[in-house]
Amino acid sequence: AAQFSIMAFFLPVFAVMTSASATCAGPHSPSLFGGREGPTFNITSFGGVGDNSTLNTKAFEAAVDKIQSCGGGTLVVDGGVFVTAPFNMTSHMTLFITGNGAIQGPSVKQLGPAPDFPLWPVVPALPSYGQGRDHIGARRTSLIHGENITDVIVTGDATAWGLIDGNGYPWWDVHHSKDETVTRGHLIEFMYSSGIEISNIRLRNSPFWTVHPYMSTDIVVKNIDIWAPKDSPNTDGVDPDSCVNVHIENFTYHGGDDVIAIKSGWDCFGYKLGWPTKNLFIKNVTSIYTRAGGTAIGSEMSGGVENVTVEDCDFTQTGTGLYIKYSAFRGGYVKDIHYRNVIIGNATGAALKINGYYGSKNPSCTHEDKPVPCPVGNVTYDGISQAPGTEAQSLIDFEGLPTNTIENVQVTNVHLGTQKVDCKMVSGTYHNVPGAENCQGLKPI
Repeated sequence: AAQFSIMAFFLPVFAVMTSASATCAGPHSPSLFGGREGPTFNITSFGGVGDNSTLNTKAFEAAVDKIQSCGGGTLVVDGGVFVTAPFNMTSHMTLFITGNGAIQGPSVKQLGPAPDFPLWPVVPALPSYGQGRDHIGARRTSLIHGENITDVIVTGDATAWGLIDGNGYPWWDVHHSKDETVTRGHLIEFMYSSGIEISNIRLRNSPFWTVHPYMSTDIVVKNIDIWAPKDSPNTDGVDPDSCVNVHIENFTYHGGDDVIAIKSGWDCFGYKLGWPTKNLFIKNVTSIYTRAGGTAIGSEMSGGVENVTVEDCDFTQTGTGLYIKYSAFRGGYVKDIHYRNVIIGNATGAALKINGYYGSKNPSCTHEDKPVPCPVGNVTYDGISQAPGTEAQSLIDFEGLPTNTIENVQVTNVHLGTQKVDCKMVSGTYHNVPGAENCQGLKPI
């Protein structure tokens, strides 16, 4: 009887996976892997080999082409580590990585001679940046990429998350040696797209920012764990960039840069394009370790950022807790930002920080040498507390610009182990915040 029950459990999975042929025929009932209507394919049906060494780029490309020709479907990655160069997803597609499956970026040998790494494609600079983030000119594509698509899911089983590993070590080595000439690629990037979900997945060792939705709408990122070494450069967690309607929830991070960095373009290219990031809800995010910010806005925010809520987050291990950063040359604006019920730990910077003097100028903005307006206002902090046994270096560090002071900041019910403050060019109110009375420009209510 026990043997029969085991077979009964595995039979539906086996049937779905082995029936994934090169045709769209077959039952179009909801997939056992994520529930999408339409055909379900296994990467091995397209020649994929999960031996942690074979390069499977052609298999992934063939699978995506087949799903596109079917009008949508599910691609299952199971039973090994499937190495691949970057590939593009398509609309109405679920990429389902089981707990026994993984996608991994190429080895240094497969990439080809450094620093060119010819296996990894170069793509045009983002229009709101005008160049790669670290270098003038083009930039690298992401490992998993998509443009002008809709209804896309990257996920795994709710109880056995899949794995995507960018194998960022060769990229970081070239960056540290200063031999890098083209800005590194992200792990996952979707551009000009809508209806995106990234969930139930472990994301490892991204060469650059880990998750980068760009000029996209209706995005859900939930139940993810991001890890990179402490000294890995620019390995941000989730960076919505000129995006609208973004939900980020249940997310843990260990890495070398900001846990979340909200962006909207860089200097002249960003403020001329004028495509803001707005309507973000961020909840239950935990920093295991970062030397940077818990939630950062900027510094590339030249298209504007508005209507952001951050709540119920644990930033015990961060360099700076809640950080808004920009400069006199950024342009754009920041408004209607709300932080609630956030835990701060041994922050080496300020727990609450707004800095109008952060970031280098975009070198490709060659004819834009004058400061541009950048209003910042309507920022609220409520219920910010100190993690037991920790102490932040300072409570508040607000420094606006003479041309644009920080306006209407409201700080309420904030209790940290330090009362050190530094306040310039800011106005607003406070209530039940020991130390805030020393912040010039804030008035008690």
